[in-house]
Amino acid sequence: MLFVRCRFLHRPQVRLAYEIDGDPGPWLLFLHGAGCDNRDWDGVRACLKGKPFRLLFLEFRGHGASSVFPGPFSIEDLAADALALLKHLAIPRARFVGHSLGGMTALAAARQNPDAVESVILIEGWTALRASRAFGPNRFYGNLPSQAIERITAKALATRRRHTPDNWATFWSSVQAFDGSDLLASPFCLVREVYGAMGRRPDSEKQLLVPAHPRIAWSWIPDCGHYVPLEKPAETAAVCQMPITPSGSHAPGTPAL
Repeated sequence: MLFVRCRFLHRPQVRLAYEIDGDPGPWLLFLHGAGCDNRDWDGVRACLKGKPFRLLFLEFRGHGASSVFPGPFSIEDLAADALALLKHLAIPRARFVGHSLGGMTALAAARQNPDAVESVILIEGWTALRASRAFGPNRFYGNLPSQAIERITAKALATRRRHTPDNWATFWSSVQAFDGSDLLASPFCLVREVYGAMGRRPDSEKQLLVPAHPRIAWSWIPDCGHYVPLEKPAETAAVCQMPITPSGSHAPGTPAL
């Protein structure tokens, strides 16, 4: 585990934990998934060491070292938190790198303030939650060992228990209702869609609700499921550094599938 300094941004009724790392260069803002925290990025972070990027990691309200908001909240609040962090640090624009819920939050942030979003990397960051049905069975945890799966499930359960049932239900309803199809239909920034290739079917791209568009590129990461940053940190780090082009290119060293 990396030893890092945790900093805090104070927002109305909530304290948000964040970390800064890296070298001078463009900013990458990392947003984790539901029930996760910044430790999910540690492998990716290590692979980016010495690269010309500034790395910013935010823990959502009620996750990790961030405090729990005392009332109802939504995915739009998570997006507003991310944008507030950029403003607090005087970062005019950043590349948003979001896993799962973090990807959905990145899309929500792009809708709220497109000027702050240089580009978006959606690592299994669903256009809408129903897109998670695009794959075959038994691929969610991929090839993660049982100990890693136990840590994921325990952390997710602990996160949920920090919230009142009503507040978590309100939040999750907002996630279920979220739909970024309008943003992808006419994206105002470059987008890279990144998915683990386990369970991929012939109609997966269609089921993922991602339209063909010159501003949207794809990367398929072989031999992993939903938790791409944990299973394939080196490949994830490589994708974070790739220019986003309309070529539909894949992660370096990986075959087109």
